[in-house]
Amino acid sequence: MKNSRNKIILERAESQKNILIISILVSLLLLGLLFYLLKVIKNRRRLNTELKIKNQEYLEAKLESEKLAEAKSRFLSTMSHELRTPLYGIIGLSTVLNNDSNLKSHKTELQSLKFSADYLLNLVNDVLTLNKMDSHEKIKFESKTFHLKDFLNNIKESLEYLTRQTNNELIITLNPKIPNWVKGDQTKMSQVLINLLGNALKFTHNGKVELIVSLLELNENELKLKFEVKDNGLGIPLDDQQKIFEEFGQLKHQGDFQGSGLGLTIVQKLLLDMKSNIQLESAIGEGSNFFFEITFGTTKKKHANEDIQDKVSIDMLRGKKILVVDDNRINLMVTKKTLESHDILVEIATNGQEGIDKIMLTDYDLVLMDVHMPIMDGIEATKKIRELQKPVIVIALTAVTQDEQDDRFKTAQFNDSIVKPYKVNEFIKTLASNLVSAHKHD
Repeated sequence: MKNSRNKIILERAESQKNILIISILVSLLLLGLLFYLLKVIKNRRRLNTELKIKNQEYLEAKLESEKLAEAKSRFLSTMSHELRTPLYGIIGLSTVLNNDSNLKSHKTELQSLKFSADYLLNLVNDVLTLNKMDSHEKIKFESKTFHLKDFLNNIKESLEYLTRQTNNELIITLNPKIPNWVKGDQTKMSQVLINLLGNALKFTHNGKVELIVSLLELNENELKLKFEVKDNGLGIPLDDQQKIFEEFGQLKHQGDFQGSGLGLTIVQKLLLDMKSNIQLESAIGEGSNFFFEITFGTTKKKHANEDIQDKVSIDMLRGKKILVVDDNRINLMVTKKTLESHDILVEIATNGQEGIDKIMLTDYDLVLMDVHMPIMDGIEATKKIRELQKPVIVIALTAVTQDEQDDRFKTAQFNDSIVKPYKVNEFIKTLASNLVSAHKHD
């Protein structure tokens, strides 16, 4: 009996010993787990702190980047105005001098000067457009009615010097079924076509460059056109046909015109934004064909100057009195000489306040108003003119394009706007069409 009890006691002791060992092991395990959890929590807090610091650094870097991008955008906007303003002077003066019969012996030099200024202007526009695209700033597209044939002839005229230098023939073929007036962004279309035609002329010598515009579809609200720029020049190897659309992508060609390497990049990006796509067919020694399809709007009402031809515009403006308001003396001289060469009476003012003072004393048929001026800018001056309730046409004459204009410009009561530099025939037609519109409303 005693042995049996001792045995039970020993078994219980053994059992308690095992329970104790297990309890110790479990306690150690729980303690280890607790230390591990504490370490995880500590690491997590450290990582959260580091993440907060990194997020703060990222936010500060993002804000700094946005500030720099904004400063860059403001700088380029200012520079574009600063560059376009003297370019207007150069292009305008070279045009005025080129039309002077006393300077016929210098015609070649004056045309070279104008070509260089036109080339620089196109380069400025390309750089600004590319900057907007790279900064993901939305490119604004305007939809204005314009005369397609006149538009294409103006492009041909701007490339006349390059055409002669390369001894090429530039031919424009427009399907006669295409309406005269279309609605779209002629500034962006001009950039596309000047780059394509300019490239074709640069890399074709003693040959032919064609711009063919075909009609694909026409309905009540829109029309689809196909533009083809064909040349019989050097041609582009298949391996290089993608490279030329890359930024600064250039082919090694012998010749006087290398270009910036931006043109086709601009063309591709602009057309994509206009829901189109540039395509290329080319073979070495046979030439190239760049082509794209694009949709324009149609216009139902007759355009104000639809029937106004160059001669009619000149006759209509002869003897009219125009006030030119501009703070830049060279630009004043260019505009004055251009108008006077069309038998228009011209008076000038060098700031908005001076312009208002003259308008209060004299009746003008039309006022050409610069936008950026000291003392009083063109927007404020135009508002003051409207308060006078004098029936005068006010046209903004500005170096700032429509998609760069601020809200103040858009709310100003200008009858129309002309971007400097301009083509003289377009300039004259715009003045005449505004006079036509004013007479219709009288």
